[in-house]
Amino acid sequence: MCGLASGEALPAPAKCPEVDLKEYLPAEKTYLDRCSELALVAAAMALREGGLLDENHLLRLPLSRRERGPGGEAPRAGYVAPALQPERIGLGLGTAYGCLDSMYANTQRVQTRGARMASPLLFMHSFVNAPASLIAIEWGLQGPGATFTDGGLSAASALYWACDLLRRGEVDMMLVGGVEALSDPLLKGASPPCPPLLAGEGEETQGPNTSVPEAGDVSGPPWEAAAFFLLERAGVAQARGARALAAVAEVTAPTAFSSDPPSFSGRGRGGGPPFYAFGAHFALLLARALGDLADQPAGSRRAVEEAEGRRMAKTVLLKP
Repeated sequence: MCGLASGEALPAPAKCPEVDLKEYLPAEKTYLDRCSELALVAAAMALREGGLLDENHLLRLPLSRRERGPGGEAPRAGYVAPALQPERIGLGLGTAYGCLDSMYANTQRVQTRGARMASPLLFMHSFVNAPASLIAIEWGLQGPGATFTDGGLSAASALYWACDLLRRGEVDMMLVGGVEALSDPLLKGASPPCPPLLAGEGEETQGPNTSVPEAGDVSGPPWEAAAFFLLERAGVAQARGARALAAVAEVTAPTAFSSDPPSFSGRGRGGGPPFYAFGAHFALLLARALGDLADQPAGSRRAVEEAEGRRMAKTVLLKP
């Protein structure tokens, strides 16, 4: 993300840096697909930034067992229960390919060693909605949850759905974002094929691809990425003293257009970033827009527009 914020050159394909999961997750994991790992870390960062996690990386629930005193009959000293309830917190996630690494590994295992040698562990981690399920389980989110697979507009679809739930009052808060992990199967399937990833953590790939893709072209420099945002109704945010970075002034679902669209802030159009992050792409554009608004006066607006194929999505952020 440092390259996204500072504009410095990154290798293409660009992998996220490795992190120590113990700094983000409340429970140790025996196995995680790369896509799920990125989603869990990004979700933890969003929840922590929003003030919803305690010192053990657990969700702060009103009078939960872990927040009570030693005897379990009273809250510990200084604890103030927030108004949020887990059944009122939902989750929307966008990803184009999901846990492709685990899916490919399990398929190869079956093809080379037979159906009896299929791995139940790999199988359960290969579903496209596995990252969202793991997030909901990890922090006990009991509200509506869904995974959207809509190419580069996946996160835009998740955002529109989340905003609709909030508008109708079905939830108080939504954790929403996008995630994509680079894998050899994904890179080999790109057109033209991207260089394979090298073994080892944090190493650059061979032969960086510096071309800038046009809208609808997924062959540009690919990034793996994960970005999440906490969306909440204004009254809820005010009640818990949350600091809002921006308000969603306008949001549209990905919609088909009949003619060439105007210039876009997304990849390859209107001076947009020369990268493509698949299902996480729209979420990264939102993150960049939030960064642009940070030093702007109240009332400033930033539009995030992106097209893929013959469809487009738009979100307008307003500085409070």
